[in-house]
Amino acid sequence: MIYHFDGDVAQKFGTDCATFISHMQYWIAKNAANERHFYEGRYWTYNSLSALERLFPFWTRRQIERIIRDLKKAGVLLTGHYSKNSYDRTTFYAIDESRLPIHQTVKSISPNGEITFPQTVKPIPYNNTDKKP
Repeated sequence: MIYHFDGDVAQKFGTDCATFISHMQYWIAKNAANERHFYEGRYWTYNSLSALERLFPFWTRRQIERIIRDLKKAGVLLTGHYSKNSYDRTTFYAIDESRLPIHQTVKSISPNGEITFPQTVKPIPYNNTDKKP
């Protein structure tokens, strides 16, 4: 399995949390596309700790619990119990996107639609003195 994360999110919350958030965002987006698990005005996904251990084999159960705890404390990860059966304590997860960093890569858009980026690197000068074709 390939894992990825947003660099801005990793800078704010660490790579473990950023990887977990990216995974949750994928499944929440999939549920939104399929119009499933919509509760309290947002889409959710669910997984057990055992399933998360299999999805993230490089983390221990305690590490997963710490990641969830840290993200909940930061207000990024929301949890709830929405199963129809009262004895089913499946935990559902949602992301509060307003708590995540907003990307600021585009510096300006001109009136004709061109995007400009800051020039941080000078071009390599052409210093070929060889006159041979």
